Amino acid sequence: MVFGSFNACTNDLLSIHVSLAAVLTIKIQAMLNHLRNPSNPHRKDISTKRRLEHIVSQRMKMLKYLRRTDLERFVKTCQAIGVEPDSIRV
Repeated sequence: MVFGSFNACTNDLLSIHVSLAAVLTIKIQAMLNHLRNPSNPHRKDISTKRRLEHIVSQRMKMLKYLRRTDLERFVKTCQAIGVEPDSIRV
């Protein structure tokens, strides 16, 4: 299960770092794969690009909140999803 590496306990499915790391990052990767596939005619899919920008900004807002509230968990989450912790400004 994708949530396994991020949740603190088995019922911890709605905490912010679980939502951030598991759900939004997977959605972002899927949309990027959809847009970047060279044999795919979806390169100019404007609605997907707009939705991707929206999801990335949601993830950025969650990261900013997590940095303000719990710095240790923020750093671990950033490392797990492949984001440089210094790139997030509060």
